[in-house]
Amino acid sequence: MTKSDFLERLAAELKRHHVSEPDEIIDEYREHFAFKLADGYSEEEIATKLGAPGAIAAQYVAAPAEGGRGKKAITAIGLGAVDFCFGLLCVLLYAWEIVMGALVLALGALSVVLMGNLTGEIGWAAVPGMPYPCALLMGVAAAALTVLAAVGAVCYFQFIRQLMRSYGRFHANTLASAAGKAPLPPVTAYPRFTAGRRRALRKVTMTAATVFAVCFVTGFAACAISAGHVEFWHAWGWFGYTA
Repeated sequence: MTKSDFLERLAAELKRHHVSEPDEIIDEYREHFAFKLADGYSEEEIATKLGAPGAIAAQYVAAPAEGGRGKKAITAIGLGAVDFCFGLLCVLLYAWEIVMGALVLALGALSVVLMGNLTGEIGWAAVPGMPYPCALLMGVAAAALTVLAAVGAVCYFQFIRQLMRSYGRFHANTLASAAGKAPLPPVTAYPRFTAGRRRALRKVTMTAATVFAVCFVTGFAACAISAGHVEFWHAWGWFGYTA
């Protein structure tokens, strides 16, 4: 069964079973096909693993509500407490995202200072001076580290967004169950990238990590040779002490 056939049959079965909000369910399965196709599976393999559209639609048929308003009230109170805790978690997660963003900006500024030969020229924010060849190598290493930090910040932000989307679906399904309505498909808490985007992120990460390692090690060796001492920071009096 192809993707088109599967989605058409699923839509028909959802309509036949009078399932609420069928478009959202169809969108979820369409997205599932997209990611699995990007992972190399064929449409027929995906449809087979998902199962018969009729059986899937039957899972979303609303069950008779039990407990009436009392159950709904208890569910709402419980969800309110969980929502509060989840809100605090989101605040902490976004606070760390801000820290990561600040780190990216700081590393980017450091790379500009080093590669622009501006060491020792920015007052209170001055970077200790060093020979320009050494500063250039360390600046390229800082630029590569900036890219790594930026990739990490972007992936982390996507994780927060997906976690919030997953919790939103859990919240809606919990309320739907209490009201005797059909739940929607659960949403994974982990961000899902297409195969092409994963390859691009992996390539950028590996390239930046390699550039950082090579330039940092080479820069460290250049600084040691230029200063005539392995602890070149002491030889150049960076911390008020000269070797």
